[in-house]
Amino acid sequence: MLNLDPWNILFTVINLLIFFLIIKFFLLKPIKKVMDEREQMIKDDFDSAAKTKKEAEELKSEYENDLKTAKDKASQITSEAKKTAELQKNNIIDSANNQAKQIVDKAQKDAGIEYDRTMAKLEREIASLALVAAEKVVKTGSSYDNFLDEEDE
Repeated sequence: MLNLDPWNILFTVINLLIFFLIIKFFLLKPIKKVMDEREQMIKDDFDSAAKTKKEAEELKSEYENDLKTAKDKASQITSEAKKTAELQKNNIIDSANNQAKQIVDKAQKDAGIEYDRTMAKLEREIASLALVAAEKVVKTGSSYDNFLDEEDE
């Protein structure tokens, strides 16, 4: 049967306590230390990941703002370029119209001057012919009608 000896129980308890302390000191403390280090490393990794995520979101937001600003600026530059091109087009058209008007005015003026010269030349020729005819009439002593008939022949 089972015999319960108090000394045996006491030694068993003492042995268990010593065994527990040895295991705790040599096995559980290093394991706990490794577990704590690992827990701290995981916390640091989570903190670092959260910080990196936050920085990435800030950079994304900054890049989106920069992109929006660049698009707005590009749109503004395009709009200004269109306005400038429109103004230049209008200036070129106005200049061309003015030059065309000047050319037409000059041509009309030149035509008027040429017309006046031609008319003056014709008047001189007519006067010269009239003078020659008058001289012939006076020299021949005939009438003007006779002179015209002679000239037609």
